[in-house]
Amino acid sequence: MTLELTLDAEPWVVDVDRRQLEEAVLALAANAQDAMPHGGRLLVQAETVEIGSVAATTHPDLAPGCYAVLTVRDSGIGMPEEVRTQLFEPFFPTKPVGAGTGLALASVYGIVKQHQGSITVESRPDAGTTVRIYLPRVEGPGDPSPAVGDRTEGSGS
Repeated sequence: MTLELTLDAEPWVVDVDRRQLEEAVLALAANAQDAMPHGGRLLVQAETVEIGSVAATTHPDLAPGCYAVLTVRDSGIGMPEEVRTQLFEPFFPTKPVGAGTGLALASVYGIVKQHQGSITVESRPDAGTTVRIYLPRVEGPGDPSPAVGDRTEGSGS
């Protein structure tokens, strides 16, 4: 498998629990790896996008504003529409019986929603899968060096 990382030159700050975001990315990468049993290409991309009022119609769960977008794209086997539409349902199997619990992608969905984000999935059989996580950007400190802010319980941030 070939891993390609493409990172936005501009650092961005989002208000998330770092461990939960790591869990989400690892779950997506593991699913991508499973979808490429004979190898393939895994792209992880981070970029900033501005969602305007017109673009918000294609993302009805997002308010207009600036978002950090994390894309995980694989060149794997893809999935049919009937699987894609149920992908984030708890216990929905995307793998053969005995090969998983069906909770990883439901957890990813929950993590994204908990952080006021949105997640989209594009996939077709034999054409790979692209998952995009949209997280609202926040105004960072004077030094925007941390890529991800840590959310702590009870801090209100």
